Amino acid sequence: MTKTRHEDLAYWDGDVIKVQTLEELNLLLNCRGPIFDRERVVLAESDRGTPARACSGFSATDAIDRLVTARVLPAPTRPLPGIGARVEAMALGGKPPPACCYGVGVVRALEWDSYFREWRVEVKYDQRTGGWYGYPILGTSAFCWQVHVIGSGETPFSDMTPDEIEALYQVRRLLYSQDIDPDCGLGDPPGIVPPHE
Repeated sequence: MTKTRHEDLAYWDGDVIKVQTLEELNLLLNCRGPIFDRERVVLAESDRGTPARACSGFSATDAIDRLVTARVLPAPTRPLPGIGARVEAMALGGKPPPACCYGVGVVRALEWDSYFREWRVEVKYDQRTGGWYGYPILGTSAFCWQVHVIGSGETPFSDMTPDEIEALYQVRRLLYSQDIDPDCGLGDPPGIVPPHE
């Protein structure tokens, strides 16, 4: 099935809509209707070192709230960490994965994944975290349930054994799959976003 880009979104080239400014957010908000089933949207705040952008007033968290209110994208089912938050992210894939089964890094972006219809957290690791056929893994795009915000009330992955992380991953993965409405395949839980017309 071919996904056709909504005509209101012709401003963006490529497969990803990247929003880093209020102007780009307003373009997305002006889209007529939801885009949750067609587009991958990445919300990232620009580097704080750039003076012109640092004063722009753009916040990824506020942008998500506005997109949800406008019914362009569905609300996150779990709280999303803020851009710049220090996190531990499960790292069970890879060839080979890291022995500890997690990596430590900083949240660089929040993204809507139109294939899985779920919010993801883009993490840049502090250091190489496993590899992929000889190439280092320097970051990940993880589901929210695969990320632990350092300093939050949950048990950190750094206090768990690799077997405990693997078991937690399997439990959370099963719970995640049960939350999706089985009648719509990889769809949204019913009632969050109306079907695309």
